[in-house]
Amino acid sequence: MIKKPLKILILVSSIMTFVGSIFTPFYITYIQSLNQSFLFAGSSLALFSIVTGIFVFIFGKVGSHYANKKNLISLGYITRGLAFIVVAVSLSSAELIRGLIMLAIGTAISLPAFDALYTKHIHTTDSSVQWAGLQSVSYIIAGIAAYVGTVLIQHFGFREIFMSLGVLALLVGIYVYFNKDLMKIEEVSI
Repeated sequence: MIKKPLKILILVSSIMTFVGSIFTPFYITYIQSLNQSFLFAGSSLALFSIVTGIFVFIFGKVGSHYANKKNLISLGYITRGLAFIVVAVSLSSAELIRGLIMLAIGTAISLPAFDALYTKHIHTTDSSVQWAGLQSVSYIIAGIAAYVGTVLIQHFGFREIFMSLGVLALLVGIYVYFNKDLMKIEEVSI
């Protein structure tokens, strides 16, 4: 039986997976629609991944000394939301890069904190089942998002959808921050 706080974490993770799974596969096409090169699109995604990897390590170390993981998750999601909005309104290569670096930092802030908080609340006897639940939902959501993103972008356009993703990520960050059930997780000692 999955506890309510884990269900909440799976829900917010699913929403953020949905957001990311709409953004990432369509980013290259979006960049080309702004008359940027395919090389720029690929290079900027490479930069995003490298910066994310470096900052995940840094924020993992910093976050280990920060007791309130929920606030780090919230901050990361809000930063990601703002980053999607920056990318959506970007008119130059430099602005796009700034948006992707913001996205990398937001991702790096939230990932280690999320994993630590999720791990803190699972039962060791069936931890692989609880981790598998989170991962399986993520893959299913990613598949749904790829299809939904295709339909939405075709009907509304990139900027509108990326702005909506930004607002959705901001709302999830605010929800995490104010969620009282997640506050209870912080107090649990397993």
